[in-house]
Amino acid sequence: LAVVGSETLQRGELSVNRLVADLEYVRSRLDEPELRVTTADTACWFLCSAKLQAACDLLFVNNYPFWDGVDAAGAADSFAETMERLREKYPDAELICSETGWPTGGGGVTEQEAAQYFEAIRAWSLESGTQVVYFSAADEPWKTADEGGVGAHWGFLDSELRLKACYGGLDFFKGVYTVK
Repeated sequence: LAVVGSETLQRGELSVNRLVADLEYVRSRLDEPELRVTTADTACWFLCSAKLQAACDLLFVNNYPFWDGVDAAGAADSFAETMERLREKYPDAELICSETGWPTGGGGVTEQEAAQYFEAIRAWSLESGTQVVYFSAADEPWKTADEGGVGAHWGFLDSELRLKACYGGLDFFKGVYTVK
């Protein structure tokens, strides 16, 4: 899989037309025709641009209810609804959640909320058969500059690479399915 850009539309760094041209440029220069080409961006860009979707070999969607202002109690349902809207709009497209997660601290959120969100998203992933990449392995303190206090607290591990207490009792491999 070749991923051309990550949230470049969301941040306003490229136009849809420019990103589509970049996707075509990369695809035209690949020596392996079976290698798929896509971009990672938020669901709204795929939902509002059939041109973008058509230029991608699969939908690689970043879906963060937290950044959409959804509270923890409704976050997993909001995530699933967004993914289902994409599936309904593009029923023949392969759909992968390229990023989701919930912060564990730094602004009114709790570690328990993060663990509950993880469990709910994992259950949805297994039930729907949709691959989900959960963000992030470890906290990244440098991210507070762009994302405020919560920016540093998205990992399963703290910045010293210790498993956070809220994830200590989880069986990370429960229900793991084989990717085809």
